Amino acid sequence: FDFDANQDDNLVGPNGFGGGLTGVAVNGETDFEQFFQLPSPDPNQIINLDNVKFTTAAGGGTTVIENVSTGDAFAGNNSGEFLFQTGVTVAPSVDTVNIEWTVFNPGSDIAGNFQQIGGFIGTGDQSNYLKFVAISHPEGEFELVLEDDDVVESQTYIQADDLFTVPDGSQIVLQLQIDVNSGFATPTATYETANGNTVVSGAAIDLNGTAVLEAIRGNHTVNGQTTGLAVGLYNSNFNQDPSNTFTAIFDNIEVSAV
Repeated sequence: FDFDANQDDNLVGPNGFGGGLTGVAVNGETDFEQFFQLPSPDPNQIINLDNVKFTTAAGGGTTVIENVSTGDAFAGNNSGEFLFQTGVTVAPSVDTVNIEWTVFNPGSDIAGNFQQIGGFIGTGDQSNYLKFVAISHPEGEFELVLEDDDVVESQTYIQADDLFTVPDGSQIVLQLQIDVNSGFATPTATYETANGNTVVSGAAIDLNGTAVLEAIRGNHTVNGQTTGLAVGLYNSNFNQDPSNTFTAIFDNIEVSAV
């Protein structure tokens, strides 16, 4: 689904925040319903829904976080604020799930370590997820982090030369191919540069023994209710001064299965 409410009728799920995004990754403490109803904050405290634009005209239909906050789900931080998501149910007959996120490259707006944009899958909270992001660490690469109950099970990087040295309007495509039976997820990223597209791949991530894989397989429960898989948008301005932020623009999410 492409966050465009006007071109077609492919927005998933019931009405939520917008563009088919029906929820936000919870942390067990923040009342996000109240959080997003707060009045416009101090410029140095980017916290409410005024900061988000769903199904905008930009790019033919995008979801925009105008000022990415310093919140981050990493390890015990669980302070991510704009981690919007939707739910996906994987049929028992499915062997492979392919998930793809397309985002606009922040380019020169990235100026500090740990600024990141991409996607995640998980149980719907900030303690159990696999994220796949473009990150300034320090000059630009792709990062994958797998957490289970706030424990970092895997953290890997994929080299990406000149990742943020790109023309305006360039895009990044992040892809995860998940083998439901073996429990491995293989990452591939494609990013536009002045010299054409660059494709990089990383080693498969072992999801076995994690709640993320249980959610993929339809075995995860919340309060006794079986849940699906959360698929969402990741963004963080972690460890930066709030004024040194950037704009995160998400073009679409595509989920397919075989």
